[in-house]
Amino acid sequence: MADFLFDGVNKLITEPSGSGDTVYDVGNDIYSAWKRWVLSGDGSGFAAAFIIEGGTPIGSTGLFTGTTYILTNGWKIRPANYDHLLTLNGNIFSDDGIVTVPAATANATVFINSSVNAQGVAVSGASAAELAAINAKLDGLLTKQDFIALS
Repeated sequence: MADFLFDGVNKLITEPSGSGDTVYDVGNDIYSAWKRWVLSGDGSGFAAAFIIEGGTPIGSTGLFTGTTYILTNGWKIRPANYDHLLTLNGNIFSDDGIVTVPAATANATVFINSSVNAQGVAVSGASAAELAAINAKLDGLLTKQDFIALS
């Protein structure tokens, strides 16, 4: 899969051209491509496109807080210029509330679907047995009655 294209002057992150509907992981496909662009030297003179929050370990449970990617400094994501559904998997927001801009021409109809991690906890590299053990630990922390008592 081709990398997203970065235009530092216009602060645009453009989806690679293609055909058909597309699905991208915000961290792996967009944020990582931006880091490669900056490290290559091509993007080193421009304002940062992202602020990230999260990914913090939760004790020794093997759990991590979910990662949130925030577009900053006016950067936006521009869909490729053809009719399709663009799905962005992951927590992506913008410091001004606008994540995407329209495709380059009015001739393209792009629907955008954003899949947000509402749980806010990510597990990294755990086996099924480890996940079951973690789940067993978490099951005992709060009960339904605890939630009722809190409300």
